[in-house]
Amino acid sequence: MAVSPVYIRYSQEARMYALAVFLTVLATYFLYRSVDSMRSRHLAAYVTSAVLLGYTHVWGLFVLGAHAVYVAVVLWKRWNDHQSAPWRSWIVSYLAIGLLLSPWLGVLLWRAFLPHGNSVIAAFSEPSMVDLLLTPVQWITGDRLIIGSRTRVSLALVVSITVFTVGFWIFQTVVNSDDARPRTVFAGLPVYKGSFRHVTSLSGVRGILFGLLLIGPLALGVSLSYAVRPIYDVRFTIIPAIGFYVLLARGVSLTRRFTAGHLVAVLLVAGLLLPLPGYYARDSKEPWSQVTDRIDRHADEDDLVLITDEYTQVAYAYYAEDSPATVRTVAENSAKEVGLHPIYQSAPSGHVGELATGHDTVWLVLSHTAPAHNDALLEQLNSTHELREREGTPWALELLRFSPTNATQTG
Repeated sequence: MAVSPVYIRYSQEARMYALAVFLTVLATYFLYRSVDSMRSRHLAAYVTSAVLLGYTHVWGLFVLGAHAVYVAVVLWKRWNDHQSAPWRSWIVSYLAIGLLLSPWLGVLLWRAFLPHGNSVIAAFSEPSMVDLLLTPVQWITGDRLIIGSRTRVSLALVVSITVFTVGFWIFQTVVNSDDARPRTVFAGLPVYKGSFRHVTSLSGVRGILFGLLLIGPLALGVSLSYAVRPIYDVRFTIIPAIGFYVLLARGVSLTRRFTAGHLVAVLLVAGLLLPLPGYYARDSKEPWSQVTDRIDRHADEDDLVLITDEYTQVAYAYYAEDSPATVRTVAENSAKEVGLHPIYQSAPSGHVGELATGHDTVWLVLSHTAPAHNDALLEQLNSTHELREREGTPWALELLRFSPTNATQTG
């Protein structure tokens, strides 16, 4: 994970993703220690880290669901083996987690059942099969599907090593016998006595834990995206990707049983590092500069610039130079408090058409707002102006240029 492009990419964002990954690792660690020892300090640490994870990101709740399934499997196995199964301690722990998360759960339920057009969540769409198949690819390339020579080599190395280690793991488990003498069974590699027991222990309880950590949140995210409302985005999947990287590392560790095993680890690290030079050569925030530069070059004192939400005015103001154009924000909900001092004067979203009247050119900057809000703005502007140009950029940022209609000019 330390050399994974996707984790390096999101570690540089001042958002919740790196914290969510850290808390997922921390909660999973204390979960394993609690199941193993059932010491009160480990259980208290798990409850604390689990609550923090739940408040950090909604996909953290999916991780806690995977944890609960793992705990149920372990307790059932112990009960089935006539061992002590502390059901009561775990029930109390999860009740405490649920109680501490209840304020946040209420907000989530309210947002989940809002009309789809009234929230920024509406910007997401249901994941297609192609999206799901490309998700592991983006874990390797760093959430950017820009396929260059380095990326192709990286994908070839990491995918080959993944297939190799999984195949080696399965073949060791299925083929090996109790014969004390080494024998060639897999591409000329020696398999020794005891490999079956070794692999079985690795793919047992801990394997179930990281398998659930990988599959559980992905399954819940996809299911809720279709059943309730879209909540799937590749950047959210860096949380369950932890399970992928742990299982990959475990498979690579098995290859150390033969002479060239360390070479597999070296190739894996090299394959993950290859896309990084290309990543750092690209500007990640260039779209905002691209938008503001275009407005600064072409706008004059008769123009109007509309920004579709208050929080995006900070990014716009940072990149914009002194432009003679009038700048206004038109929020989805003009009554909401956004917790920052307004840089530009706000305008009621229902009076955009009146505001645009008298202005020569209107520039509309769309960024991370619900389609219903954007459509309402376009409908009002189309009553007085005509869309002349629409330019899209990465990061869900669009710039639209409107000019007055012939009727408006005549009037």
